[in-house]
Amino acid sequence: QLDLRVYEADQVSTPTAIFDPTRAVDGIDFDPESGDPATYHLLNQHPGAAWATIEADPVDASEMVHLYKQLRPGQHRGIPELTTSLPLFAWLREYSLATLSAAKIAAMISAVIEADGPRVTYDENGNPVDSNHDPSVEAFDFMDLDYQAIAAMPYGWKLHQMRAEQPVNTHESFVRSILTEAARPVSMPYVIAAGDASRHNFASARMDLQTYALSIIDERAYFEHNCLDRVFAAWLDEALLVDGYLDDVGDVLDIQHGWIWTSRGHVDPDKVSKANDRDLRNGTKRRGRIYSEQGLDIDEEDRKAAAECGLSVEDYRRRVSDQLFAATDAATVAASADNIDLREAVQDTISELQAELSI
Repeated sequence: QLDLRVYEADQVSTPTAIFDPTRAVDGIDFDPESGDPATYHLLNQHPGAAWATIEADPVDASEMVHLYKQLRPGQHRGIPELTTSLPLFAWLREYSLATLSAAKIAAMISAVIEADGPRVTYDENGNPVDSNHDPSVEAFDFMDLDYQAIAAMPYGWKLHQMRAEQPVNTHESFVRSILTEAARPVSMPYVIAAGDASRHNFASARMDLQTYALSIIDERAYFEHNCLDRVFAAWLDEALLVDGYLDDVGDVLDIQHGWIWTSRGHVDPDKVSKANDRDLRNGTKRRGRIYSEQGLDIDEEDRKAAAECGLSVEDYRRRVSDQLFAATDAATVAASADNIDLREAVQDTISELQAELSI
């Protein structure tokens, strides 16, 4: 009967907390002795919903998985990792809109008329007194031009086509700088944040991704310890109540479990295969770990492979082990033979040098 439901942190709240000074953290009641969360208050509706209410249901802490990173002692609620990036995205949006507006204006205005004549003066009635001034055209007036036409300008007038000067040369650098800084709180490189690897070669892109890959490993370890292991424990509590369900497992206290994550993979599978083969032979890696790095379950894969070969899983694994150790023994013998040949060659060389020196 185990079931999981995901809630946003905003829905864990106590609307009346402002009137209750004993609740130091919104939405959480703490055990007065241990200081650990005892009860969570879950609103019936999200506070941003159209039919939001202030009614909340209490949820025991044992039934709630609260995921957040504790950055300081006494912290009981999390802070979004991209909080510091929000102003940067706002600046990027404003700059992009301003650049777009400037480019649109330059594209919409076909040309600008400039007059080289003397400065126009006006009398007390506001009428121009300069004879070179055309009273039918005022400043900032607009006129229509025929399509594919050549316009003859009056004496002293010049027609300048509007130049598109947006975006400026620094536009790309500004966007790149903002995205790089905004993605830094989650250790995300620019190549991922922008989805653009045009400035990278393979080596530089792989180097930039190393820090990001380590942060993902750290996130996965955090989820395993604070969420997945608790879910497994809750599942195990119910699985023990099913007669015969875990008979083949053995001692429940000795149950080993792990979590399989998909891997990013390598661009050269042949190198990975050779490295795994070497690590298996020298005992620094096991088959289960290799399958896990590929996002696969070794039990399921061996079961399928054994069925395809018409063998039991035990026989299939025995043959794989025999082949692995046989190859290892052969490699050891070959290495020993090479060492013997090398020692004999060195000894022959020494004997020849001794003979020459004696002469």
